[in-house]
Amino acid sequence: MCVRLRIKDNNTKASKVFQTGASDYSAWAVSWHGNTVVLYSSDIGTYAYDISHTSIVERPARVDEKMAGESAYEKKIRAPTTRWLEN
Repeated sequence: MCVRLRIKDNNTKASKVFQTGASDYSAWAVSWHGNTVVLYSSDIGTYAYDISHTSIVERPARVDEKMAGESAYEKKIRAPTTRWLEN
């Protein structure tokens, strides 16, 4: 299973869906960095997706984008998990 991302424009409500090369079975996180979506993935590395009204362009992430992706991953793994308590 690959990670698919959906980008929704809040103004027009239009959305774009695109598939990444990252596996859902591996560790991954996603974040915004300006108008760019950054995907950190333990299996394929960190990629940047430049988003425009007409296209999504995948490219290797720059150093600052890699740092944003790693930060998103660190926040994701440190987030408290919700546990349901039964009486």
